[in-house]
Amino acid sequence: MYPESRALLLVSESYNTADMYYATHFLFPDPAILVDPGDGNSLIVCTDFERDVAARQSKAARVRGFRDYGSDELVDKPDYEWGAELTLRVLRREDITRAVTTNDLPLYIADYLRANGVDLICHPHLLRDARERKDAAEVAAIEIAQRATERAMRAAVQVVAEATIGAEGILEHDGRPVTSERLRAAIDASLLEDGCSADGTITASGPDSAEPHNRGAGPVRAGQPIVIDIFPRHQEHRYFADMTRTICKGHPSDEIARMYDTTNQALDLALGLIRPGVTGKSVYDAVCRFYEDHGYQTYLRDGKMPENGLTHSLGHGIGLEVHEGPHLSRKENELRAGEVITVEPGLYFKGLGGVRIEDAVVVTDDGCRNLTDFEKVLVV
Repeated sequence: MYPESRALLLVSESYNTADMYYATHFLFPDPAILVDPGDGNSLIVCTDFERDVAARQSKAARVRGFRDYGSDELVDKPDYEWGAELTLRVLRREDITRAVTTNDLPLYIADYLRANGVDLICHPHLLRDARERKDAAEVAAIEIAQRATERAMRAAVQVVAEATIGAEGILEHDGRPVTSERLRAAIDASLLEDGCSADGTITASGPDSAEPHNRGAGPVRAGQPIVIDIFPRHQEHRYFADMTRTICKGHPSDEIARMYDTTNQALDLALGLIRPGVTGKSVYDAVCRFYEDHGYQTYLRDGKMPENGLTHSLGHGIGLEVHEGPHLSRKENELRAGEVITVEPGLYFKGLGGVRIEDAVVVTDDGCRNLTDFEKVLVV
């Protein structure tokens, strides 16, 4: 049952709206209307040509088409007015006057419904809270994406490992320079073979790697760290994975090697602390203290993120979104069994470079299980 015995109302497509996919388990590119009273009698109203597929594939108890609600009469209305009126008609047919929605509902629809007597409230995290705890099938789906991520990482690491060192220290492979763009192309090709795709993949080397979200550009040079961060989504089951490794061809500087060893130890420390009941903040703070003890700055020093050192939080949940709850950060959220989270300590120094290592784990009843199966080696 939803808050205050209200019916759940969602109006969106499900390719890019995680809550809608979670509520329907049906992929559709055009906006549909979901009404769920919470009594097992949920309803999807969608385009009529998707009606049969929705009836077969979705978990809704009932499926109807837009024409059942007079959509042909609204054809001359602007799209926003058409969608709002159709949603109102669905609610009236279901005799629903009180509903709860999320922040994905367009404001014009919310305004229209309220103006026509619907008592509508917004609960932004209504389904996101439930989505944080994964069942066995969801964890298995994430692991499928994780295996694809590891194969893609292998493809990029292999290019670097097989490269030779050319003029000005630029790596060369098959007679061509190794670039950040070329590494991303190898990653993308591997992911596509596994039915996955990724936006924003990071292959940053040298000074670029000192910026955590710098994607990287241009030639890759020997002796410099290469931060490779891959976070793809499986195109069929829609779940994400996430993994980062830092590698180097040739001899890294002593400081980069020290940063790597310290970060690897920080990751092991965090993994040993994760279990139900502990807060994400306590795990984050323990890693921050560890870094501080080894001479690196974190937010603990003065309550502000430093320019150099650990410049971000420690991790986040993954699932139908690549960034969701819970968080290993300054937030005081308690971890619960079934949550899947990344753990990604890192150190960054402007002008020098950065190091980040990231695994994904599922919180178990007595600790956590690492879903990542890929070696941690700096020099390849």
